Amino acid sequence: YHVVIGNRTEDGSGSILLYHSADGVHWELARVLERCCKQYGKMWECPDFFPLDGSHVLLTSPQEMMPVGLEFHTGNGTLCLIGDFDPQEKRFTRQFVQAIDYGLDFYAPQTLLTADGRRVMIAWMQNWDTVGAKPQNCRWFGQMTLPRELSIRDGRLIQNPVRELENYRRNRVILRSIPVSGEVNLPGIQGRVLDM
Repeated sequence: YHVVIGNRTEDGSGSILLYHSADGVHWELARVLERCCKQYGKMWECPDFFPLDGSHVLLTSPQEMMPVGLEFHTGNGTLCLIGDFDPQEKRFTRQFVQAIDYGLDFYAPQTLLTADGRRVMIAWMQNWDTVGAKPQNCRWFGQMTLPRELSIRDGRLIQNPVRELENYRRNRVILRSIPVSGEVNLPGIQGRVLDM
């Protein structure tokens, strides 16, 4: 058994610890899998570590990030590290770094491996910076994202809605070259749910 745990080091930056166990009860620290070194926020929360398309992926949610160009925004965000993992040395070597999602309300993503071998991710559609902004009598706030199938292409994490969503699409309407300004009503478009 292996587990990754988010940690905040003595210098105030985040790290991910890798533990292993023969029985799932007694655990031993294998090594520090990855460190922030104050580059990507502070405490790293909710890590997930898995193989994907010949690489290994480490997902985590750093607190108190600073913006880095257009890749990362200020506050609590998400981080994807793609690289190689040596199982004997239990060493992860980072090769690529990117945000997982560019929206503000996306945090703590976790994945699972489906029976047919797909890696699927779902996340909290909220974050610690905006969780207190719940409107009074709001029925839906802080829900989960749509599940996304993951892959790697050209050193980047690629995400697509899970293919099972196709089973729920019906009554397709195709409209082209429609100028949108102000309020627009379109023929065949009605109801409370729209997949565009």
